Order: sequence, then C-alpha cells, then structure tokens
Amino acid sequence: HYLSYFRFHNILTQYWPNAPDDKKLLYFPVYFWWNLTTILPLRPTEFILIPRDCLDGRFLTVRRTKLKGTRMGSEYSIEKDYEKKRYKITEELAKEVKWYIENTEQNYDSDINVLYCKNTQFTLLDVHQKAIGHYSYANLRELLRSFYIDIVNKTYDFEILNRDSTTTLMDKQIEAITLGDTRHIAMISLIASGGNPVICKELAGHESINMSDHYYSNIRNFVEVLSFERYRMGFAEVERGLQNIEISNLIRVQNGYCTSP
Repeated sequence: HYLSYFRFHNILTQYWPNAPDDKKLLYFPVYFWWNLTTILPLRPTEFILIPRDCLDGRFLTVRRTKLKGTRMGSEYSIEKDYEKKRYKITEELAKEVKWYIENTEQNYDSDINVLYCKNTQFTLLDVHQKAIGHYSYANLRELLRSFYIDIVNKTYDFEILNRDSTTTLMDKQIEAITLGDTRHIAMISLIASGGNPVICKELAGHESINMSDHYYSNIRNFVEVLSFERYRMGFAEVERGLQNIEISNLIRVQNGYCTSP
C-alpha cells in the first residue's frame, strides 16, 4: 500500500521537530534512513555502512557496493567491494547529521567506523547486553520496529497491520514498512520526476539499464495515491468541471474514495 508510505512520512515529519533530544538520538537512524533513501536509492547495507566521517559541509560520503546484480556472499571486504561516492544533501539534513555525531561522540565505539552509535541505541532502548561490533542491519530493523510501536502506535494512535495489498486501509491504519521499501520509493519518484534511464541506472547502482524496467509499472498507482494524499492534506484543490470537490463530500468505497453516493 503506497498510502502507508505517505502516512509514515506525515507522522515522522510531524513528530521530529518537537521530539525530545533523547528520542532524536534514539530514532535518528530511522529519520535519516527515511529522508535520505527515499531520495537516493541506497541498498540497506549501503545505508548501514555510511562512514562516521561522512559529512563535508553539505556533501555526504556514502559507500556504494561494487557487487552489482549479484548476491553478497557470507564474507566481503568493505575496502574492496565498496567505493565511496559523494552526494549533496539539504542543509537541514546536514545539520541533523552533525548534531547526531556530536551528541554520540562520548558513547561511540565501532570496529569499522560507521556513522551510527550502537551503544546509544542499546542504552536508550534499555537493551541489557554489551554492544559489540558495528551497527548492523538487525539493529536498524529493530529500531524501526520500536518506532512503529512507540511513536506510530502509542503516540499517534495508528493500528499497525501486516502487509496485505488486498486490504483497504482505514483512517487510523498503517502497514509496516521494511528497510528495502525506500529504495523502491526513490526509484519510482526518480522516474516519475523525469529521470532518464542512465541516471536511474547510476543512482540505483544497477548493472544495466534494463534492471530498472519493473519500476515503471508501479508509477501509475504511486502517482494516484500521491495525488489524493496531497489533496486530502490540503496541498491542492481538485476541480471536476466547474465544481470544487470538498474532502467532506468524499465517500469511502471498496478501493478508495468517490464523490457520488
């Protein structure tokens, strides 16, 4: 359900500016994952391996895998199998990254020098085990699960559902998002914004242009949901002939909303 993506975005955007510092320190990896990887189509492993010294003004250094189109084996080398690339990010996002680095410095410990502080997460989640090694995919997945329970459910009163494309979401329902979903969102957004196949291939790290083909089939549904969600949130006024459609007049039907009884 693309609607769950937009609902998650609205919750995170509304929550973050007024969140207390301890919650920001805890949930920064989720905040950064969402705001970065819905624009730049990183693989979850690439996001996890962003180096600690990643920031240079508004330029972010990211490790991109060289193993395009192949499954990663049980052993790999960060130096041999990844290459560092720089991308310009927003000033707001750069400030958040800088703030997180400064406020986790005393508690930071990592064997491969990645951005995220495992000790901080374990402390704030009250995990009773020693934080050994580097921040991992499992750590981020657990943090996302905690965000759903703590913020999406308890703070914003959303019912969290398992993924089921046949179910129509009610107003206070949301499906759980996985870490790999944002890569698909970024690719669809890039294509919908007019990105040519070569740019899509390079940003996604695909081996060939043809590997991006299946994203094109998802654009229509994505844009339809986006259009309605922007209208529902008051970003746009939709006209039908000479009559404006008011949100209060919309009636829920099996696959969405309708203006006629």
